[in-house]
Amino acid sequence: MKSIINITCRNRHGCAYMRPDVEADRHEAVILVHGLIRSSFSMMSPAVFLRKKGFSVFIYDYYSTRHPIGRHADDFSRLLGKILEEDYRKVHFVTHSLGGIIARIALAKLADPKLGRLVMIAPPNQGSAKASSISRIWFAKQLLKPLDELRNDSDSFIRKVPVPKIEFGIIAGSMDAKVSVEESHLKNEMDHLVVNSFHTFIMNRKAVKEALLNFITEGKFGHTTQ
Repeated sequence: MKSIINITCRNRHGCAYMRPDVEADRHEAVILVHGLIRSSFSMMSPAVFLRKKGFSVFIYDYYSTRHPIGRHADDFSRLLGKILEEDYRKVHFVTHSLGGIIARIALAKLADPKLGRLVMIAPPNQGSAKASSISRIWFAKQLLKPLDELRNDSDSFIRKVPVPKIEFGIIAGSMDAKVSVEESHLKNEMDHLVVNSFHTFIMNRKAVKEALLNFITEGKFGHTTQ
């Protein structure tokens, strides 16, 4: 079995990159975006899974606590622009938590026929009651720059983020104490799936990986094994 080191590098547009399994190469790419207080390593399980299914995989890494969401989205937009210049038929997206909001903002600035589908895992699309509660603590907002923007108030930043123009589906965890199932929903979602999971490691579940592959390839989550 090939090691992660042999299939991963960090000199492709400044982020981790996995070459697709040669025998299954689809000539399509998937960009993975992690959530708040996480790193690219947190997306390694779905990344390896997608690589084996024939996708070129980029795992975007960013210092999630240091800047407001808009700054993260601007940085991600620059990376996305570079990847869209490559010879892929389609470029898809898989995000976790805050990563979904960053992708939504970045995608609103682009119109490219190569843009594929977006799967958001545990995204705070309607804000997060948990974030609202923690943001009342002054030093928490100083340490976690995006926190205040994730509040679930009717006038919060999150309510103004554009809805993606590409096809997108959402996966939520029934036991998620950070982003509830209700908070994950978004207008125009093509499909919505609830799995038995908490927030932090939901992307590692077999059912989630099967579902995101189904959505990327077929536009629906379909049948998965919990």
